[in-house]
Amino acid sequence: MSKTGKANPKKKCFIITPIGQPGSIVRERVDQWMNLIYKPAINTKYEPIRADSIAAPGLITDQIIDHILDDDLAIIDYTGETIESGPNPNVMYEAAIRHIAKKPVIQIYPDGQAVPFDIKNWRSIRYNPSDLEYPKALKQSIQAALKEIETPGYKEPELLKHQFDLERIVSDPEAFVRLLKKHFTGSSPLKEATIDSMWTGVRNRIKCPKCGVIKSDMGLSFGPTVNIGNAYKCNNCGTEFEV
Repeated sequence: MSKTGKANPKKKCFIITPIGQPGSIVRERVDQWMNLIYKPAINTKYEPIRADSIAAPGLITDQIIDHILDDDLAIIDYTGETIESGPNPNVMYEAAIRHIAKKPVIQIYPDGQAVPFDIKNWRSIRYNPSDLEYPKALKQSIQAALKEIETPGYKEPELLKHQFDLERIVSDPEAFVRLLKKHFTGSSPLKEATIDSMWTGVRNRIKCPKCGVIKSDMGLSFGPTVNIGNAYKCNNCGTEFEV
């Protein structure tokens, strides 16, 4: 409570996660995680925000990037659609931007799945999908990580030490992925495979030629451009075009 007797406003926590289509297994899982894990773990101090719940007007690309860069906390869910498929490329792209911003993150990945960059040697939370009590364990682990983050003098470790220009990253994601690929080439097969996957994710995008709204082929749309047969129509400005 503040000195005026009013409740202090909650901080914001952006959930970087696969979203999936409505009714899909991925969407059902992340909806359950929001209700069973994230909200019980952080809701007293933080407002959990997911990309598909952003209702403010404007292009969703700008809104998502603003949350990635500005929110007090980010929770990154690297869980892939399957263990073999690895993390979602959009999740990795957004996670890289968050790490470059050097703001607090809590990272989650399942046992048995290859992880991007060097997070397995960094502060991250693993869980066993076969353990039916894993939501409870994840909630407790997130709360423990929050306690560490909120310790006076806490400093976020640097995962990506290379100096990046955030403005250029946001305006040209393909160039950003090329830079990552160049920076990490030869460092390890895992890093190179991770960045190859990110490259595929940002390359397979559809962009409205008039207003710039973007749709990703990788399951999470950055904007409302929709496919109609072999053509596309932008729900933002109504422009019809072919690719």
